[in-house]
Amino acid sequence: MRWILFFFLFFLFLTFSSCKFIKRNIFFKESALKAMMLKQKQDSIRVSDSLRFIQEEQISLENSRLDSARKEDENRKMQNSRLKYKIIVGSFTNSQNARDLSESYKSRGFNSDIINANDDSVEYVSAEAYDNQKQAMERLREFKTTIEPKAWLYVVK
Repeated sequence: MRWILFFFLFFLFLTFSSCKFIKRNIFFKESALKAMMLKQKQDSIRVSDSLRFIQEEQISLENSRLDSARKEDENRKMQNSRLKYKIIVGSFTNSQNARDLSESYKSRGFNSDIINANDDSVEYVSAEAYDNQKQAMERLREFKTTIEPKAWLYVVK
């Protein structure tokens, strides 16, 4: 009886000890690990592509915003350049100081602009501009009493 059991076990061993059986049952964990690692790598690539796409979208939106702000500034400057009478609130030889004051007035809601005089290196900061002299003089009086007492009127030639 022992011999029969021995031969039966030996037969089973020979039958199920093929390379495919061993690879499938013993090395299965290793191939599953490789498949899992490959899936994780693909997921990380997918995430990095998504992040790159989002960054490109943000850069595109920021560039669009800057372009529209630049066009708006150019339009404002073009409109201001057509106006002949300008209320000046400051004059500077240092252009950074002129920009700072101009930004200060813009943040307060004024249509501020910087005027470069051709004959000297002084930059004038204009708070408002008008096409009509009477209007400009009335606004200058009001401006001096409420906002800037040292304001004066510049007439573009």
